[in-house]
Amino acid sequence: MNITANSNNITLTPKNYVEEIIQNVNVIVTTVMGNVPLDRKFGINGKIIDDSSIQGKSRLAISILESIQDFEPRIEVISIDFEENIEKVGEGILTPKLEVKIKDEYIT
Repeated sequence: MNITANSNNITLTPKNYVEEIIQNVNVIVTTVMGNVPLDRKFGINGKIIDDSSIQGKSRLAISILESIQDFEPRIEVISIDFEENIEKVGEGILTPKLEVKIKDEYIT
């Protein structure tokens, strides 16, 4: 299953557990640490979001992986790639693309 970070498709009533998991991953990946009042460690490291260098991508991938492992244990991350907007490459905008697998024990 592939997921591209997108915070536009939030629903309060997901149709099934797959939609719920995808939504949870999107929320994790699009939330900057420190922005959730009672859980300041929720989300990804905001200090590296605008770093489009190879090192920045590696640090961001690690932050995404750790956050997903902490906050959505029902999935396994297979790979993390980044979409780069060629027109905005100087702005350091990276869109994470994740390949994930729902762990067998959570499949119903």
